[in-house]
Amino acid sequence: MIKQVLSREEVSLLETGYFNSLPLHKCQINRDWKLTKKACVVLSRKLANGNICAAFYIIDLYCTGVKQVGFMPDLAPTDLFKKVLVIFNQSAYRMIDCEYSLAYQLIEDALDYAKGNGIAPDDNFSHIKHMLDAEPPKPAAKHPIEFGKNGKPFLCLSDDDDKLSYYLTQLEKHLGEGKYNYKSSLYMSESEDLSHYLNRWTAADWNDFIDEFDLEDHIDDYPVMDYMFKKIFDGYEDSEGLKLKLDNFIATCRVGFGQSYERTFSDLPGELDALESLIMYSQSAGKAECEKMLKQTLGYIEKWPHNIEFRNFQIILEASLGVGDATARLKQMTVDFPEYLPARVNYARALTLAGDFDEARKICGYKETLDEICPTRTEFSEREFLPFVHFMAYGYAQERKIYHAYLYVSMLAKVDPEIAEMGYDDQLLAYTNGSAIALLLDYIDAAKHNPDTKAVVLALLG
Repeated sequence: MIKQVLSREEVSLLETGYFNSLPLHKCQINRDWKLTKKACVVLSRKLANGNICAAFYIIDLYCTGVKQVGFMPDLAPTDLFKKVLVIFNQSAYRMIDCEYSLAYQLIEDALDYAKGNGIAPDDNFSHIKHMLDAEPPKPAAKHPIEFGKNGKPFLCLSDDDDKLSYYLTQLEKHLGEGKYNYKSSLYMSESEDLSHYLNRWTAADWNDFIDEFDLEDHIDDYPVMDYMFKKIFDGYEDSEGLKLKLDNFIATCRVGFGQSYERTFSDLPGELDALESLIMYSQSAGKAECEKMLKQTLGYIEKWPHNIEFRNFQIILEASLGVGDATARLKQMTVDFPEYLPARVNYARALTLAGDFDEARKICGYKETLDEICPTRTEFSEREFLPFVHFMAYGYAQERKIYHAYLYVSMLAKVDPEIAEMGYDDQLLAYTNGSAIALLLDYIDAAKHNPDTKAVVLALLG
């Protein structure tokens, strides 16, 4: 998370107690915080305009306490996940609702623990703490929270972290030698070619690694995880047939980036002008503008009921405002307009995000490319291509068919290299990487407890 610079107005409103007087919207935390000893906490409150404000806290339970904080003074409830994704990266997919009392206690206890180690919280915490209630909540019992590792503060940081010197100085000053442990994380370390180093490991080395494997020690060692995944699962899935289909789509079909609505229009006067005005103003519209455009769109639907695009805009605007049931409306559109591909692929994406990938694939006839769904077409719009790729990649990642998922993710940059630069593939890639790590961890755990599985893993790694 990039360090945030708060405005004078934000600081003033925080410190006057305006925000912590607002009703609670929700509290969230990553479900694996006890295991990873890294808590990502989101506290959001309801604003009078229907939006929310939110505070973000990254907490290190091993040693440093409240490491980073962030604040969003006004955002739509539907935009909260996007902000969480930017700030927490892969942990965004492991967020669950939690009791406010847990979030409050976790923050306060982390502050106390870090203070005992001589470590101060993020500079902005003195302001953002005012998102918390002035008085602590009164739970029936305190939540069990463990700090440190093996009874000591445990600092795990890469050698190039700009706060490493500060942390080590404070620990030495306040605790002294032998009263804390420090480990240089492999993540982001460029001191050696890790692949070259791991390639020299023997079967005995890997055997010891698996027997001694501790998720707490290796959760941040993504280069090691990546190396092991490629070794163990290379060729694990029969994905060659899918790769040929996707490559053929890229070679023979065109994806247009920019709106394409001509197939849905008649020659009625004013119809195209009305839609183009919605497109133009929706790009940077705030809440008030969206409400105004939604009212206009409903009028256009009544005036031009045959035009599918206005119905699609209704769904987009309602989703931006946090009203209506977008999934239900998309489902109805697939019934009313079965040939309208944007509704079908967006409905499939909504089903997949809700955990029903099989039903999503059924909606698209179990086809694996857009030209299989629409065999008479060779041109598709971004409004068809992006949601289709998203739902296929998400779905295969859910099923832990990781190579299938990566093939769809890689399609984005192959079709248009600027997609990667604009970050359209970041969310997909983070989700797929998270699924890959989860699959690998399950496999390592199985190897620890099953000699036959271990023999297979050692053969692959060796």
